[in-house]
Amino acid sequence: MKIHKIPIQSEMRVYEDNLNYLPDFKTFNQELKKEILKCGDQQKQQTAVVGSMTYWDMQHRSENFRKLLKIIGDKLYKLIDLRTSEGFVQLVCMDMWGVIHRKGEWTKHHTHLGNQYSFAYYIQAPKNCSPIVYSAPGSLEVHPTNGTLLLWESAYTHHTYKNKTKELRIMISGNLGWKTNVTG
Repeated sequence: MKIHKIPIQSEMRVYEDNLNYLPDFKTFNQELKKEILKCGDQQKQQTAVVGSMTYWDMQHRSENFRKLLKIIGDKLYKLIDLRTSEGFVQLVCMDMWGVIHRKGEWTKHHTHLGNQYSFAYYIQAPKNCSPIVYSAPGSLEVHPTNGTLLLWESAYTHHTYKNKTKELRIMISGNLGWKTNVTG
Protein backbone atom coordinates (compact mmCIF):
# COMPACT_ATOMS: atom_id res chain seq x y z
CA MET A 1 0.00 0.00 0.00
CA LYS A 2 1.25 3.45 -0.84
CA ILE A 3 0.53 6.46 1.37
CA HIS A 4 0.51 9.92 -0.20
CA LYS A 5 1.48 12.66 2.22
CA ILE A 6 0.65 16.16 1.10
CA PRO A 7 1.34 19.13 3.39
CA ILE A 8 -1.62 21.50 3.61
CA GLN A 9 -2.34 24.86 5.17
CA SER A 10 -5.19 24.77 7.64
CA GLU A 11 -6.49 26.65 10.65
CA MET A 12 -8.28 25.62 13.80
CA ARG A 13 -11.59 27.42 14.30
CA VAL A 14 -13.45 27.66 17.59
CA TYR A 15 -16.52 29.87 17.36
CA GLU A 16 -17.37 31.80 20.53
CA ASP A 17 -20.51 33.74 21.38
CA ASN A 18 -22.39 34.68 24.52
CA LEU A 19 -26.15 34.14 24.69
CA ASN A 20 -26.68 36.75 27.42
CA TYR A 21 -28.56 38.84 24.83
CA LEU A 22 -31.51 36.41 24.87
CA PRO A 23 -34.60 38.14 26.30
CA ASP A 24 -35.16 35.34 28.84
CA PHE A 25 -31.46 34.59 29.46
CA LYS A 26 -31.51 34.42 33.28
CA THR A 27 -34.75 32.42 33.46
CA PHE A 28 -33.62 30.08 30.69
CA ASN A 29 -30.29 29.40 32.43
CA GLN A 30 -32.03 28.82 35.78
CA GLU A 31 -34.36 26.26 34.16
CA LEU A 32 -31.46 24.44 32.49
CA LYS A 33 -29.49 24.45 35.74
CA LYS A 34 -32.46 23.05 37.66
CA GLU A 35 -32.93 20.21 35.14
CA ILE A 36 -29.24 19.24 35.25
CA LEU A 37 -29.12 19.29 39.05
CA LYS A 38 -32.33 17.24 39.24
CA CYS A 39 -31.05 14.66 36.74
CA GLY A 40 -27.78 14.20 38.61
CA ASP A 41 -24.93 11.89 37.67
CA GLN A 42 -26.23 9.18 35.34
CA GLN A 43 -22.83 8.18 33.90
CA LYS A 44 -21.08 7.34 37.21
CA GLN A 45 -17.83 8.90 35.94
CA GLN A 46 -17.43 6.28 33.20
CA THR A 47 -16.70 8.99 30.58
CA ALA A 48 -14.06 11.69 30.10
CA VAL A 49 -16.00 13.79 32.64
CA VAL A 50 -14.62 13.49 36.17
CA GLY A 51 -17.75 14.99 37.69
CA SER A 52 -21.49 14.57 37.32
CA MET A 53 -22.99 13.93 33.89
CA THR A 54 -26.65 13.60 32.92
CA TYR A 55 -28.16 11.24 30.36
CA TRP A 56 -26.60 11.36 26.89
CA ASP A 57 -29.93 12.10 25.22
CA MET A 58 -31.16 15.19 27.02
CA GLN A 59 -32.31 16.67 23.69
CA HIS A 60 -35.08 14.04 23.78
CA ARG A 61 -35.91 14.52 27.46
CA SER A 62 -36.09 18.31 27.84
CA GLU A 63 -37.85 21.11 26.02
CA ASN A 64 -35.20 23.55 27.31
CA PHE A 65 -32.38 21.46 25.85
CA ARG A 66 -34.26 21.41 22.53
CA LYS A 67 -34.61 25.20 22.70
CA LEU A 68 -30.84 25.56 23.22
CA LEU A 69 -30.21 23.09 20.40
CA LYS A 70 -32.32 25.21 18.01
CA ILE A 71 -30.29 28.31 18.93
CA ILE A 72 -27.03 26.42 18.34
CA GLY A 73 -28.23 24.98 15.03
CA ASP A 74 -29.32 28.41 13.79
CA LYS A 75 -25.88 29.83 14.67
CA LEU A 76 -24.03 27.01 12.91
CA TYR A 77 -26.12 27.41 9.75
CA LYS A 78 -25.08 31.09 9.67
CA LEU A 79 -21.39 30.33 10.27
CA ILE A 80 -20.86 27.48 7.84
CA ASP A 81 -22.03 26.92 4.29
CA LEU A 82 -23.96 23.66 4.52
CA ARG A 83 -24.94 23.39 0.85
CA THR A 84 -23.94 20.44 -1.28
CA SER A 85 -24.54 19.67 -4.94
CA GLU A 86 -27.64 17.73 -3.85
CA GLY A 87 -29.08 20.50 -1.68
CA PHE A 88 -28.66 21.64 1.90
CA VAL A 89 -27.32 19.54 4.72
CA GLN A 90 -29.62 18.98 7.70
CA LEU A 91 -27.96 19.17 11.11
CA VAL A 92 -28.75 16.28 13.43
CA CYS A 93 -28.04 16.24 17.16
CA MET A 94 -26.28 12.99 17.93
CA ASP A 95 -26.23 13.52 21.68
CA MET A 96 -26.51 16.29 24.26
CA TRP A 97 -25.79 16.16 27.99
CA GLY A 98 -25.30 18.27 31.09
CA VAL A 99 -22.13 18.42 33.20
CA ILE A 100 -21.51 19.57 36.76
CA HIS A 101 -17.95 20.16 37.97
CA ARG A 102 -17.59 20.56 41.71
CA LYS A 103 -14.34 21.70 43.32
CA GLY A 104 -11.51 19.39 42.21
CA GLU A 105 -13.40 17.90 39.25
CA TRP A 106 -12.39 18.18 35.59
CA THR A 107 -12.71 16.68 32.12
CA LYS A 108 -9.95 14.48 30.66
CA HIS A 109 -8.35 14.96 27.23
CA HIS A 110 -10.73 13.69 24.56
CA THR A 111 -12.26 14.30 21.13
CA HIS A 112 -15.74 13.71 19.74
CA LEU A 113 -14.62 11.77 16.64
CA GLY A 114 -17.46 10.38 14.57
CA ASN A 115 -19.33 13.69 14.71
CA GLN A 116 -18.93 16.84 12.62
CA TYR A 117 -19.27 19.63 15.21
CA SER A 118 -19.31 19.77 18.98
CA PHE A 119 -20.48 22.49 21.33
CA ALA A 120 -20.29 23.65 24.92
CA TYR A 121 -22.71 26.05 26.58
CA TYR A 122 -21.85 27.43 30.01
CA ILE A 123 -24.87 27.95 32.25
CA GLN A 124 -22.87 28.72 35.37
CA ALA A 125 -19.19 29.57 34.98
CA PRO A 126 -17.97 31.11 38.26
CA LYS A 127 -15.28 33.76 38.19
CA ASN A 128 -11.84 32.10 38.02
CA CYS A 129 -13.25 28.68 37.08
CA SER A 130 -10.95 26.56 34.95
CA PRO A 131 -10.92 27.16 31.20
CA ILE A 132 -11.67 24.72 28.42
CA VAL A 133 -8.35 23.92 26.76
CA TYR A 134 -8.00 22.90 23.12
CA SER A 135 -4.68 21.11 22.63
CA ALA A 136 -4.80 19.74 19.06
CA PRO A 137 -4.54 20.55 16.23
CA GLY A 138 -3.72 23.93 17.80
CA SER A 139 -3.61 25.38 21.30
CA LEU A 140 -6.26 27.65 22.82
CA GLU A 141 -7.66 28.33 26.28
CA VAL A 142 -11.12 29.84 26.62
CA HIS A 143 -12.21 31.22 30.00
CA PRO A 144 -16.00 30.92 29.93
CA THR A 145 -18.55 33.18 31.60
CA ASN A 146 -22.26 32.58 32.12
CA GLY A 147 -23.78 32.25 28.65
CA THR A 148 -20.59 31.40 26.72
CA LEU A 149 -21.30 29.21 23.70
CA LEU A 150 -18.46 27.45 21.88
CA LEU A 151 -18.68 25.51 18.59
CA TRP A 152 -15.80 23.53 17.06
CA GLU A 153 -14.94 20.63 14.78
CA SER A 154 -15.39 17.40 16.72
CA ALA A 155 -11.88 16.10 15.99
CA TYR A 156 -10.25 18.80 18.16
CA THR A 157 -8.68 17.44 21.35
CA HIS A 158 -9.80 19.33 24.45
CA HIS A 159 -10.03 19.08 28.25
CA THR A 160 -10.47 21.19 31.37
CA TYR A 161 -8.27 21.68 34.40
CA LYS A 162 -9.57 20.88 37.87
CA ASN A 163 -12.26 23.28 39.07
CA LYS A 164 -10.62 25.34 41.82
CA THR A 165 -13.71 27.29 42.86
CA LYS A 166 -16.19 26.21 45.52
CA GLU A 167 -19.04 27.12 43.17
CA LEU A 168 -20.40 24.59 40.70
CA ARG A 169 -19.44 24.94 37.05
CA ILE A 170 -22.51 23.80 35.08
CA MET A 171 -22.56 23.35 31.33
CA ILE A 172 -24.15 21.53 28.43
CA SER A 173 -22.20 19.74 25.71
CA GLY A 174 -23.26 17.94 22.59
CA ASN A 175 -22.43 16.70 19.13
CA LEU A 176 -23.87 17.46 15.72
CA GLY A 177 -23.77 15.43 12.54
CA TRP A 178 -25.68 15.89 9.32
CA LYS A 179 -27.90 14.27 6.75
CA THR A 180 -27.43 15.05 3.07
CA ASN A 181 -29.91 15.28 0.20
CA VAL A 182 -32.08 17.88 1.89
CA THR A 183 -33.47 20.42 -0.55
CA GLY A 184 -33.32 24.02 0.57
